[in-house]
Amino acid sequence: MEHVQDTSVVLNRIRRLLLPEGIFYAVVPNARALSRQLARHMGILEELDDFTPHDLQHGHRRIYDRVRLNRDLTHEGFKIIHQGGIFLKILADFQLNQLYRSGILGPSQIDGLYLLGLEYPDLCGSIFSIAKRDELFTSGGEA
Repeated sequence: MEHVQDTSVVLNRIRRLLLPEGIFYAVVPNARALSRQLARHMGILEELDDFTPHDLQHGHRRIYDRVRLNRDLTHEGFKIIHQGGIFLKILADFQLNQLYRSGILGPSQIDGLYLLGLEYPDLCGSIFSIAKRDELFTSGGEA
């Protein structure tokens, strides 16, 4: 969703194609990730929803937090049934990669950061929402 030009068009199509009992999983990078908050305090980012060079290089058009993700989904006729985060992200990707290659970060730390992410979704590198069609939704965006 962070890549598409018009999320409304894409989400509307997904909702229409989804079977009544179907489930939709949305996973996006998190604006509130601990690594982005650190970057803001370091002066690299002015605001958490600013684009980094990495965001721009990968074609990101928007930055999500859980509020924005769920607002976009509910506005297009989805009902959120679960949400959370994936992997507590303490540093930028290139820094995590260097720590892993050097052996400072190993499988037990990776597992620990994943488990911490379940407890602290707003600090994770990615957030997710699991949704289904809201049968009360009307095409005007209201339930």
